[in-house]
Amino acid sequence: MNSVRTLGVFAALGLLGGCVAADPVLPEVLPVAQVTSAVPSFGGELEGFYDQAALRSLSLLEAYLGMSDVITAQAGDSPERMRNLVSEAWYPRELSGFYRYRETGEWTSGQTVFDNAVVQLARRTPEKTLDIGVFGCVDTTRVFVLGRDGQAPPEQVVQGHPNYDDDGFQDEDWALIAAFYEQDGLAWGDRRAIVFWLIGDSLDSLVIDSSSEWWGAHEC
Repeated sequence: MNSVRTLGVFAALGLLGGCVAADPVLPEVLPVAQVTSAVPSFGGELEGFYDQAALRSLSLLEAYLGMSDVITAQAGDSPERMRNLVSEAWYPRELSGFYRYRETGEWTSGQTVFDNAVVQLARRTPEKTLDIGVFGCVDTTRVFVLGRDGQAPPEQVVQGHPNYDDDGFQDEDWALIAAFYEQDGLAWGDRRAIVFWLIGDSLDSLVIDSSSEWWGAHEC
């Protein structure tokens, strides 16, 4: 059985296909906004912008990761469903990741979790567009990558993975668990900090433009 790093899994999903380009020096960089449990109030004329940027960004990222789970669970079928969630420049990387699943017949089981999110940067550019950076913990420890003929995890694995309670299962349960992990080509992810960059002409038109691993200090 093999455990894969989250970055490897997400590269296969087409989410982390490249590095973020260096930021240009632009005026009016807005302070970091914590959005882990609640969107803060900043007061003044910036309050509405910050609050709306945080809410819209997190909603988009949840939709993005959720749709990725759906497409890979269907072995990369209909990857165009991601089209409205990403930029023109990033879309080919999405397709490349999903096509790998279509070619190999691999598929996934499980749901990606995104938490401890922080709005790192939110600004209006000189071109009057929006540029928003969000980083948080992307957890794929419970997302399995299976071969074409792979068997979905039994309930015992869904319940226990990745940290099993020795007192929680009977001998027959352990037999099912062991049989699942013996499948050829089985892999699963882990948990790490990822930064996503979002762009758009307005908050309502935001799309994801790139993503990469976050190397700064973070709870992940």
